[in-house]
Amino acid sequence: MASLTLSEKEAAARPYPAHLIKQVTLRDGAALTIRPIRPTDMDLEKAFVRKLSDYSRYYRFMQPIRELTPAMLEHFTHPDYDREMALIALFTHDGKEEEIGVARYVKYPDGRQCEFALAIADEWQGKGVGTALMLELISIARSGGLEAMEGFVLTTNQPMLKLTKFLGFLSEICRDDPTQMTVRKNLLDFA
Repeated sequence: MASLTLSEKEAAARPYPAHLIKQVTLRDGAALTIRPIRPTDMDLEKAFVRKLSDYSRYYRFMQPIRELTPAMLEHFTHPDYDREMALIALFTHDGKEEEIGVARYVKYPDGRQCEFALAIADEWQGKGVGTALMLELISIARSGGLEAMEGFVLTTNQPMLKLTKFLGFLSEICRDDPTQMTVRKNLLDFA
């Protein structure tokens, strides 16, 4: 029997939150599955990031990258569900699942707030995938007792700024970097 790495042992000790799997229909009728990411999704995640345009990868990672390093891939697909959540949106075509979006949050040390990130496949942008993922992520964060969610968005990323405004996030220029906006939502406010 092969020995497990520490992260695999830790992941095996935490049950997969299967109760968070949802079926969603977009306004164009496309049916998606939104579910927490799992260690077996490494190939899906790798292909998803590799397929993103340079533009979309830059907006997600705020630096030019071609693909995820093995360490990043391991980290992104082995979340510690006690302190972070990662949801992927899957579209099934001809019996094959394709990852078309990912939203995640990581709790801050205070345990009351978190930082989120979102990426959507280029051909699926503007179709409601980001909204569906973020609504689920916000719901999970609220039900987990988090009080606020924030993210950092490049000022040139107008689609993301428009989405966060639609979802009730407030935004302001980052004090340390005027090329970024801080977007923040009070999760205790259900409006």
